[in-house]
Amino acid sequence: QDAGAAAAAERDLATAIDLTTRWRKHHPEAPKGVMFPRASFERLLRDPETAGIRLYQAEKADGSWTIVMVATSKDGKDIVRKEGARSAEENGTGYEEEGWPCPSSCDCESPLNGECPPP
Repeated sequence: QDAGAAAAAERDLATAIDLTTRWRKHHPEAPKGVMFPRASFERLLRDPETAGIRLYQAEKADGSWTIVMVATSKDGKDIVRKEGARSAEENGTGYEEEGWPCPSSCDCESPLNGECPPP
């Protein structure tokens, strides 16, 4: 890795730290992040029409926050599946919501996390 690429990577990390720090400052009650397992992305990316993944802020019935992911087409449209389409042969539902929120599932060694363990 050359010095220019290393400097760009550092700037990118510095920007990411600044962005996540600002989020925590302005939204102290909100989750710091949500970690999704690789399988969630793989299920969405399995569909050959998938060109991207959109993340929606969401709220569960118990009031806890979550993220809903949906595959998107090359035109930026959500790929919405019919209700009940759940098998792998049908490329799943097209939605994922099984992320682990931070807190409590946090990486305390990440510079993007800030104060850890969370208060």
